[in-house]
Amino acid sequence: MIGLLALALLLVFLSVAVHAVAVAHLTGRLKKSPRLQALNMWRSHVLLLFIVFTVLLASHLTQAVFWAIAYLAIGGFPNMEVALYYSLSSYTTVGYADVVLPEHLRLLGPLESATGVLMFGWSTGYIFAFFARMLSIKSV
Repeated sequence: MIGLLALALLLVFLSVAVHAVAVAHLTGRLKKSPRLQALNMWRSHVLLLFIVFTVLLASHLTQAVFWAIAYLAIGGFPNMEVALYYSLSSYTTVGYADVVLPEHLRLLGPLESATGVLMFGWSTGYIFAFFARMLSIKSV
């Protein structure tokens, strides 16, 4: 059990690191983009939100892939397709019960779900703050 908790802690740390890098990189790039500032307001808002959503979604997918790789590495699933399906189901808290971890590894699923909830909350907060900032700079 301690080994599973250590693995989960490592995966949580990796998830936070991936998301922090994505958010920091995204914020830095968007602040410095002269092309976005040259666009008209409507196109700029649409493009900015598209970029933000795409980068955040890619970050979430990357995190779920890391969890899936871990499940595969410890023998939780027979192949990457099943591991990724389970990981995405857990990470998004959909929680389909058609694929489950073996009993001795089942502690990892809820921990991945908790991580996903927190990461999606972080993304939601970022999108809200980003959009509020966008509206305060340019009137709609």
